[in-house]
Amino acid sequence: MTVRYVVFDWDGTLADTYPVIAAAYRHTFDALGMPPIDYAEIKRLTSTLANKDTLGFIFGDKKEQAKQAYYAYIEANHKTKLQPIPHAKELLDFCKSKGMQLYLLSNKKRSYLREELNYLGFADYFAKIIAAGDFPEDKPNPQTVRALFGDNMPDAGDILVVGD
Repeated sequence: MTVRYVVFDWDGTLADTYPVIAAAYRHTFDALGMPPIDYAEIKRLTSTLANKDTLGFIFGDKKEQAKQAYYAYIEANHKTKLQPIPHAKELLDFCKSKGMQLYLLSNKKRSYLREELNYLGFADYFAKIIAAGDFPEDKPNPQTVRALFGDNMPDAGDILVVGD
């Protein structure tokens, strides 16, 4: 096995986005007049459910109001607390120095993802990026992984996936 391709996730893998996610949830609870849940619980829920499902799970019949408040906050603040995961740039540099092709597969909307990649200086590392909404189903649907490679799907042993 020789790793030739590395597929990265974004949130929590290369970028620490939890501080802004937690702040957006606090904002949403405040906007809806609801008591907040703590940071650890937000992190647990958002790491096990897609955000669209998390909003419904937490806010129930107030999901649409929550969605508006949450995304308004994210739109205005998604870069304010954004930091790279420690040593993320070094890992990307190492992979590139070994001749590996890097790909990004994320359930984040493309517009936010592109801004965050540029903000952290990571945009030029990736041969291809697949973001939320690029296909009818987001990751982990196999269609999204196949889309990274097109008609040239490499052997599984040549691919390393980093993140969820």
